[in-house]
Amino acid sequence: MEEQGFTAIALETGLNESQRLQDFVAGGPSDAKAVARAGFTWGFGRYPENIELLKWIRPYNLDPDHRRKISLYGIDVSGGDADGEWARARITLDTALAFMARSALAGSDHVAAEIAPFLDRFSAAAYRGMSKGERAKLRRAIGNLLAAFDSKRVRLVGATSAKDFAQARQNVVAAQQLQNLFDVSGLPDPEGRLRPGDYRADAARDAAMATNALWALGQEGPYGRVLVFAHNGHVMNARSRGGIWAIYAKAPAAMGVQLRRALGRDLVIMGASAPTRGKGTGGPGAIDLALASLGLEHFLLDIRTPSDAASRWLKREKTMSVNYTTESLVRLDEAFDLLLFFDRLTRSKRED
Repeated sequence: MEEQGFTAIALETGLNESQRLQDFVAGGPSDAKAVARAGFTWGFGRYPENIELLKWIRPYNLDPDHRRKISLYGIDVSGGDADGEWARARITLDTALAFMARSALAGSDHVAAEIAPFLDRFSAAAYRGMSKGERAKLRRAIGNLLAAFDSKRVRLVGATSAKDFAQARQNVVAAQQLQNLFDVSGLPDPEGRLRPGDYRADAARDAAMATNALWALGQEGPYGRVLVFAHNGHVMNARSRGGIWAIYAKAPAAMGVQLRRALGRDLVIMGASAPTRGKGTGGPGAIDLALASLGLEHFLLDIRTPSDAASRWLKREKTMSVNYTTESLVRLDEAFDLLLFFDRLTRSKRED
């Protein structure tokens, strides 16, 4: 961060929940461990490495010699739970409505009343029980809330701040992302297995993550640089194929595909590789094994400027480890710009 000019870190954690992380690293009260538990989703707050990240950013930001502070964003869909039912999804709407109420904006009561009947039903499980007409009413209500934010932007910013407005407005976008996800999500498999049609939910989630990452970049201004951190299957400029995703009827586009389309070569995608045996299909991919055969402890491979011999190898589709539980089928020269290799990894000591 200090050497490469990055101004923010964006993580694979819920957008709404991550506001607690941002408040803490900006100097707000509480302690790193408690904030990590509340601000990271999918259990990531139990990993000491994420707690250490908070402990590093906060004093950096509080040092007056550091004029440009480091921001922290979550870019994943909000309200996520391990069971995939998004039981806390309503936090997106609650946050946006609370912001409207604080602004004391005339007419906001009408917008809130339109959404109120759906707040207790805004989860994947409850959404499946809604009729087509009810789903249309909910979509219209969320759209009207977003329109209220946009039409009253000047007054809302004047009553609060540009930063608070942007965060609250993005929660309305996050609610739309959740409804899009609910529209294409079926019943979760009791054994946790993927089904052919589940590609739609993956596509919706990665599209949301790309949108939120671009929003975070916009918040950083013209001189901002954002380090986006997620596993290979999200950051790659490729579609999810092979491994556990082989069952999909179609291959969904990863977040990296959409970020590449938006940012072109202003985006640098770095993958990670290690010959670590995973729990999914049993082991590392062919790419990981080939890199391990070089006998080096760790290195950074620049895929953008390969030799002729390396270019032929990079163009062949091969399997590569994804979050160390399964693998994906990729062409390295398309999927990544850089590849960081480690010959071994140590297990994180998760705190329960």
